Amino acid sequence: MLHKESGCALDKARLSNTAKRDSSPARGWAQVLLPSPGRRKARPGGADLLIGQHKTPQIGRLCANNLPCEAGMPFPWQALRCPEPESLLSLLLSKDNHMTTRYLAERLNPGFGFFYTINHSIHKRQTDYQLLEVVHTEEMGKVMLLDNITQVAEKRDWLYHETMVHPALTAHPDPRSVAIIGAGDGGIAREVLKHHPQEVVQAELDGQVVEVCREYFPEMSQGAFDDPRVRLEIGDGRKYLESTSDTFDTVIMDMTDPFGPSTMLYTKDFFQTVQGRLRDDNGIFVMHAESPISRPRAYQQILGTLGEVFTYTNVFYIYIQMYAVLWAVAVSSNRPLLGALSSDEVANRLLQRHIEGLEVYSPQTHHSMQVEFPYVARLRGAARDLPIITDANPRFADEIDINRDLSELSISSKAP
Repeated sequence: MLHKESGCALDKARLSNTAKRDSSPARGWAQVLLPSPGRRKARPGGADLLIGQHKTPQIGRLCANNLPCEAGMPFPWQALRCPEPESLLSLLLSKDNHMTTRYLAERLNPGFGFFYTINHSIHKRQTDYQLLEVVHTEEMGKVMLLDNITQVAEKRDWLYHETMVHPALTAHPDPRSVAIIGAGDGGIAREVLKHHPQEVVQAELDGQVVEVCREYFPEMSQGAFDDPRVRLEIGDGRKYLESTSDTFDTVIMDMTDPFGPSTMLYTKDFFQTVQGRLRDDNGIFVMHAESPISRPRAYQQILGTLGEVFTYTNVFYIYIQMYAVLWAVAVSSNRPLLGALSSDEVANRLLQRHIEGLEVYSPQTHHSMQVEFPYVARLRGAARDLPIITDANPRFADEIDINRDLSELSISSKAP
């Protein structure tokens, strides 16, 4: 049985009895009605999701709209771009015509986000801290999800890991000792070891993240966890830095977004702890600073809070595919190490350390990634207008913990 409308076909797709024709000027949808967030079955009056493909006037746009709901709450997704306009069937159904297509939909803020298709789940478990799942995707290969939020992807992971490591360690004249907070996938340690440090201490809260990544993402760490220079400390990264007497040339913090277990890693109090663990004035602290696009106030608050502790903060901007947005990496110090480094000096240090074959970082991109769009510069200049993040008040102005109610959509179909 085929459902055909305005040139679109859905092969026995689940069509709700409550589906309605769209009353907007853009008529001509093939429609699939999915349950509201948190609901297994659609019900009349619920905020139910219509997925369809406009025939006119927006050919090629896959739209997700909500039927009117009693509460008047809008569904967070307005439109998703689909690659081909011929039929919705090509996007929703797999080649074998026997499948359930799973879409991970991740919100970056209440009105904006991204999605991708998941071929199948490889491994899934509940740890002491979070739901951990490894999935296979067509676009990014293997992906690790924590509480259904994208953490790391097999393909093009270097967009993130190189930017988190090489600008800081190249700027440091002699990075002998490096501390890593988080980063249980091993990608940060992999890049750090290219600078030939004498010691790397990595504190990861969830030991099962390391266990799973060693098994399912060996290409991510490339043996870093087995390197005798790497000492893995399973436990709270903040407590580790507060309790150790060790000092470091660089501290790199690769943590989840600022809610849940990571909340207290973004505060002025913790940044002061980090500063106290840096060996000398050449010490450098690296962390991600969210996105000036999707979470501009969080970006501002992180930079404003860093400015309360460190004299200099250089920000590196890069589009990261697995996060689907322009991302910011903040590199803080008490000396102007990064801005004062010329392209020739970057090239010489990479040569001296025998670092080659990088995909993102180079003598040229060391400077180009620091160039701010004018509106981003204005955002950064206004950071002082927002509250500093402290232990007493760790709340961010942007809504960040927003993916609990809705994380995935699935369309089921079977051949006749």
